Amino acid sequence: MKVLVAGGAGFIGSHLVDRLIGLGHGVAVIDNLSSGRKENLNKGAVFYNMDICDAGVEEVFDRERPDIVFHLAAQIDVRQSVMDPIADAGTNILGSLNLLQNAKKTGVTKFIFTSTGGAIYGDADLIPTPETYREFPLSPYGIAKLSIEKYLYCYCKVFGLNYTILRLANVYGPRQNSKGEAGVVAIFCDKMLAGKQPAINGSGGQTRDFVYVDDVIEAQIAAMRPEITGIFNIGTGIETDINQIFRQIKQVSGSKCEEIHTAANSGEQQRSCLDASKAGLELGWTPEKPLAAGIEATVNWFKNRPNGDIKSEKKRFWIFLAGLALFWAAATVLGENGAAIRNKMSDWRLVPEAERFTELYFDNYESLPRRIDGGGALAFSFAIRNLEGAVTDYPYAVYVERQDGRRDIVSGGAIRLADRENKTVSVLNKIEDGAAANKIVVRLTNLNQEISFLLADNK
Repeated sequence: MKVLVAGGAGFIGSHLVDRLIGLGHGVAVIDNLSSGRKENLNKGAVFYNMDICDAGVEEVFDRERPDIVFHLAAQIDVRQSVMDPIADAGTNILGSLNLLQNAKKTGVTKFIFTSTGGAIYGDADLIPTPETYREFPLSPYGIAKLSIEKYLYCYCKVFGLNYTILRLANVYGPRQNSKGEAGVVAIFCDKMLAGKQPAINGSGGQTRDFVYVDDVIEAQIAAMRPEITGIFNIGTGIETDINQIFRQIKQVSGSKCEEIHTAANSGEQQRSCLDASKAGLELGWTPEKPLAAGIEATVNWFKNRPNGDIKSEKKRFWIFLAGLALFWAAATVLGENGAAIRNKMSDWRLVPEAERFTELYFDNYESLPRRIDGGGALAFSFAIRNLEGAVTDYPYAVYVERQDGRRDIVSGGAIRLADRENKTVSVLNKIEDGAAANKIVVRLTNLNQEISFLLADNK
């Protein structure tokens, strides 16, 4: 059988591709490598390096003529979806529709969509949460996933496209991206094995349903059967809090780090756990890997992973800087002839080490700029997180941008972050006279980093 996997170089997708090829299927992969890694790719797969939004997707479908499509490609950062919902929808809705249209056109017999359990249900009152629970996603990411679920229902009823939706719990395991916001197991493994100090957001009492990646792949394989249709939760039905995850990884890794807590992320979901009994009854699927065994396997992979750790990335950066320094020195020795070289170099924008490990973002929906008091006043908050770098002072400026593009600075200051990793500081802002504002812009002046929010008719 011919199978197309969108997102097949990513964490879950690459494991799926391995399993499909092991079963003897022909596999083609579409991935833009934004979060996936080329080294994850199975050499037996045909690889197309492209975005799911690209017009070239049509050519891939025409050439490959897949029987089944697995759709795992996505913009996966929930915070990023809040900061830029239009870009999130561009990938997660319009890109998905690009796949659906081409699947319909080329006669695909089954479309299997990877959705989300936690972001779909939000903070549910019923734990574990079944598929019949009401869906009220609180992020553009969750809204986009739910939108595609509804589109799939439409394509099934109107065009006859058979589909299965898998709402995944918190998946963990080998190949998970430790730089993402959702992979707490990977983040802790990466930090502890590198001798660094991870931090737990808030009390650590928030719970998640952790399911091992190999178990998820077996659910994906079971979903290929033509008679399997509809929506299925894929999880263990077991709540585990973040403190317990921290302690288990610390024990397995032998880390000597402390259990340090930082401020809670505003609006963070407190409980998430899925009822997967429907998958057991209809898919014949149950999770096999206990959490302790899964964590041990994940820690061992991080110990022995190819292209090791962030140290090699830092090393490459400093080698690059050293090369630039030598180049600048050579230009200086050349005197007047070197002046032209130095002037040209001054036009280049070097990304400082600090910028590579700094995140500037609006916390959540409640923190987005909004008009208050029924007048021109505006209120919002933003946050800065120092993931790695040594820089601890962040001067910032807040601007009001008008319809004509002109910016007026309305506030500013400097934020000091403690010299501790994963330290986050939130800043509350109120602008008394924002009646003429079209957009709010927050800028880190030393890093040339900024975020913005278009107010439009936001009241």
